[in-house]
Amino acid sequence: MFILMSVHYAGLSMINVIFGSVLKVKRFNYFSKMSEVKRIKLAVSPVHHREIEAITDVIERIEILTLLDNYGELVKVDVKQTRHQAERLFNAGFGIADAAHIAFAESAGADFVTCDDRLLKRCWKSGLKIWCGDPLQYCLKENLK
Repeated sequence: MFILMSVHYAGLSMINVIFGSVLKVKRFNYFSKMSEVKRIKLAVSPVHHREIEAITDVIERIEILTLLDNYGELVKVDVKQTRHQAERLFNAGFGIADAAHIAFAESAGADFVTCDDRLLKRCWKSGLKIWCGDPLQYCLKENLK
């Protein structure tokens, strides 16, 4: 099972929340537990790498790259179809990066997890073909405790 986590703000707030924003050490342990139990993989898109490059905090950038190296997987998608879907989403009012993340998740058949409430509402209203939710909803959906 794949999940695609969106990237927002100066860093990967989604990853910070689902893996413990206060206790960064627990971030890796929690995902490790999740991936062992359910064989959950982070679907990594080229957009993630561009956003990670923009992170000015070197330690945060290294932690996130380590997380993606250990638990992420670059999923192959039809680039032409994914780009077309991203353009359609952008034209429907999604931001450029959000549209790219969602299009990639749809092409990969991944669940889309984000902390951005406005983005989630837009996803739910747009009739996407994939599951979209926040970290808590995802944990409840997958019965992760």
